[in-house]
Amino acid sequence: MVFFIIILFTICGLGIFQLIKNPEKFFLYPYTIIYIFTVFICPQVIALVNSYYAGESIFLSKDAIIRVLIMAILCIAMSFIGFYYKPKEKYLNRNLLIINENAASKLFILYVIIGFYFYYKISTLPLEIRESPWTGIITVYHFFSQLYIIGLIGLSILRLRKTTLMRNVFFISSLILLTYTVIFLGRRSPAFTLFLIVIFSLYFVRKYKPSKIIIISFIAISALVNVSVEEYRSIAYENQRVKNKFPALSKVPYLKNFLYYLEGYGVLELRNAAYLAEYSVSTGNYGLGRHIWNTLIDRYIPAQFTGLEFKQSLQFRSDLREDLKEGLGYNIPTGTTLTGIGDSFYEFGYFGSLLFLLIALIMRFFWEMAYTKQSTYHQFFYIFALTISVNSVTNQISNFLPGIIYISIFLYPIILTSKRIGKK
Repeated sequence: MVFFIIILFTICGLGIFQLIKNPEKFFLYPYTIIYIFTVFICPQVIALVNSYYAGESIFLSKDAIIRVLIMAILCIAMSFIGFYYKPKEKYLNRNLLIINENAASKLFILYVIIGFYFYYKISTLPLEIRESPWTGIITVYHFFSQLYIIGLIGLSILRLRKTTLMRNVFFISSLILLTYTVIFLGRRSPAFTLFLIVIFSLYFVRKYKPSKIIIISFIAISALVNVSVEEYRSIAYENQRVKNKFPALSKVPYLKNFLYYLEGYGVLELRNAAYLAEYSVSTGNYGLGRHIWNTLIDRYIPAQFTGLEFKQSLQFRSDLREDLKEGLGYNIPTGTTLTGIGDSFYEFGYFGSLLFLLIALIMRFFWEMAYTKQSTYHQFFYIFALTISVNSVTNQISNFLPGIIYISIFLYPIILTSKRIGKK
């Protein structure tokens, strides 16, 4: 076990060293992944090992922990291998577009308005529904509310190219909403999304490069805050109940929580991944893509409109939470994730790391289009796809395909109003 821990931490350490040495590497997909593994996975490795030796991870074998360590190493390796395979020039040239910036701007403003409306609809639902696992109409509201993120990304880039009053107004409005979800709701993913949108927009348009101090500070703050999200979120929700609108950041002992977390206390998503790997190996029950398919159906076939029976007829009879409960007696804590390490192993064992290879290949194509070819359309796409790929590590790999379909659908109108200049 120690051997694989050393390998994982050495890889992440070398990656972070390269990031600090040359902060511009942060814009490259594999180094963004290195950052995520360093602040999200590595602390959990220490905590999981400590909890194992303390006897708190019941029914979890040493081999299961070794599996997730190997899988983490493979996932990072595949991310680097896939990204450094550059697409052929002819494929890049075929996809060159000159977008109609005025038409794109109007579309993004529309998306902000739609997103705001459905976000408002979510806010009108009882707090108990919003705090519980989301099912029913709230999932439909959430689906359309996320359009403001696309609008924010688009307007962030377009306003830097040409500033107009409307672009600024709707950009600032959507920026305020995203900031609200971070500060007042304690959402972890929107915080990172906010950071990505700001620095990538500045990088693509103004060639801004973050300083070493910014990178070091961001890594340190991310690691400390990440383990305190649940406590901060509970304070934020309690403040909503008593009508105190501003959560007190100072109430959360971030450093104390981080040290306590490393000892193996608290909720560990990596423990979910280890149990999931243990279940797959011990039972021989691998998903073989079933969980990815089921997630896709969950996102795009709303039972509210098609009927629950029809929706379930399209899905495989598989429930990971119930399978783990019946197979190993382990209950996945509510609100926690499987991690991309966990559900990719569940699907195909160690071969599941090839999913990260595939994602890296896709990200390299969009990077070349966004950076090398300076395609504005692909800059929109790359930033949003990067937020999805990060979510694929922290939450589950099965989120990537639905996310790519989502951005493809809602950015397609831009293609219709663009001029294709690539040679076929």
